[in-house]
Amino acid sequence: MELLYLAVQGDIENKIHLGIWKENEQIPSERILAEQYGVSRTVIRDALKGLAGKNLIVNRIGKGNYVSRPQEADVVDLMGSAIEWSNIPVPQIINAREDMELLIAKYSVYMITETGISHLEELIQQMDHAIYDMGKFSVLDGQFHMYFAQTSGNQVLKIFERALNMVVDRKIIYGGTVKTRQNAQVEHRMMVRALEEHSLSDLQIAIKRHIACIRAQIFQSEKRKTESAKKRIPKEERNYKTTV
Repeated sequence: MELLYLAVQGDIENKIHLGIWKENEQIPSERILAEQYGVSRTVIRDALKGLAGKNLIVNRIGKGNYVSRPQEADVVDLMGSAIEWSNIPVPQIINAREDMELLIAKYSVYMITETGISHLEELIQQMDHAIYDMGKFSVLDGQFHMYFAQTSGNQVLKIFERALNMVVDRKIIYGGTVKTRQNAQVEHRMMVRALEEHSLSDLQIAIKRHIACIRAQIFQSEKRKTESAKKRIPKEERNYKTTV
């Protein structure tokens, strides 16, 4: 049963990717698909459920199933969730984000425009005003890095950066202290200055400093979690562990 529904799902997915069934086009009913593939409607239903999970089809109540296309946000959410569900060690995620931003830098430093510089500077100013508002600052920081990725002109890099940034945000981010956010602003300005001067080496230095700051925050965050967990252990149990 499992192999049947996967085979049907894969065939329908190919039709969508090849453009045989186009976006917003209604696909045949479960009964017709079951007849076409020579399987039960249960198999078809499971196949359609898998396609809906990939955002390749959408069910319109009373009308049937229609071909859909995953939006960028859907892809980012799927990638971010996959990274988290895989229980990948946080240091590996941070290293991947650093490598991604260094790669983006190689494109952005030459592709950046005056308009792009102005937008990044505007985001920095907004972060200055939100320096005492952890939540707002974090959102603006995400926008800064997403726009930085966008200036590379490479959509794939932008999607990967969004996914990695989202995962890192869930792990800590600028929650630390006002001083932490002020330090981040110094690094943001270093990045923009390097982009203005089209200096790849300076841009890479700024990015590495910024990621080092994030690593330190995660270390402190994990340390606090460990200390908090220890405090929740009953006193008798702690004494028992120390005497064994």
